[in-house]
Amino acid sequence: MEQYDAAGTSYSRTASGPKENPRVRWKRPLNTRLGFTYKSTPIIAEGRVYAVDQELLCVDAIDGTQIFRADRSYPAPPAVITAQAYRSPTLAFATQSGAEGLHPTGGRSFAGIHFGSTRWQASLDNTVYFFGGGQQQIPPVAADGTVLVTALNDLLAIDASSGDIRWHGTGGEARPAVRDNTVYVPSFSKGVIRYNLETGSAMSSIGTSSFRPLSVAAAPDCLVIGTDRGLAGANYDGSTRWQYKPSGLDRDYGAVAVAEDVAYAGFRGDDQNWLVAIDIADGSERWRSKMAPEQEPQFAPPTVADGVVYVPTEDDGLVAIDAATGDTRWRFTEGDQRLPWSPAAVVSETLYAVGNGHLYALEET
Repeated sequence: MEQYDAAGTSYSRTASGPKENPRVRWKRPLNTRLGFTYKSTPIIAEGRVYAVDQELLCVDAIDGTQIFRADRSYPAPPAVITAQAYRSPTLAFATQSGAEGLHPTGGRSFAGIHFGSTRWQASLDNTVYFFGGGQQQIPPVAADGTVLVTALNDLLAIDASSGDIRWHGTGGEARPAVRDNTVYVPSFSKGVIRYNLETGSAMSSIGTSSFRPLSVAAAPDCLVIGTDRGLAGANYDGSTRWQYKPSGLDRDYGAVAVAEDVAYAGFRGDDQNWLVAIDIADGSERWRSKMAPEQEPQFAPPTVADGVVYVPTEDDGLVAIDAATGDTRWRFTEGDQRLPWSPAAVVSETLYAVGNGHLYALEET
């Protein structure tokens, strides 16, 4: 799923992507929206890569061989979840009214037409999804046989086997994070709302008095919250650990990556964007990298793997930053166009990303 795990850390703990000299292992064309619009993160599961935009493309992760291509437009990537009712996992996509579950290989094919691709549909009437203040669906989250979908003022918990809505609560305005059977949902007006994953029972909220949450990542030791002022660290008992409010920098709705007790987030300055590393023990700043994260930080969450932070940028394609120092390791783009890249997905020793109208697999030279 997007941001790797249910906790939303954007940290690939067992992978190691290209560190010094990336090269293209393969690339496949993908029908993407024109202009400066967000590109969804590729999703990798069971040796397959799923890329979405104006279409749904599924290819083999090793050599890029096409498995299926569907004329279905999805503004957000799926969550891949195992369900008891099926032998194979289910692709769960957010929709305008809820979610739908699809067969992972496109169902059965006859004369070029796919059948049986849809396994279930879940719907809550009069629901409008949004992300970062715009009409964009928020990626679903998979956790323990449940698909979590956020909607304006609603969080839906959907059974991954049947598509039944198990429970729903209020306050869903951004991607939820899950840790230890608790769902954390950012709400600008209500704080970080907490729900029991199994029952949907609500617990006390975190925040609102000193900061307003825009995103959340559930790190092992604390919550890292993107706020209207910067970042905040909150203990799991609800107390605030620290707040980071840098002078001269603004924070938007962007997701925060957390790896090895350090948070990585994009900030906007008067004439320059920055990637900033913050120690989550006390909120102290470790470094700033002047490498121009994409103009809209909420559309360019960083990814961390084996000491490298991968960030889509405004003009330089995909950039690899040393996680310890903030130094630039490499920049990758192709062609003369300077269009947005998706956040990276790093699995094993390969990095997957969408850019310049293609799905790429990059590896070390």
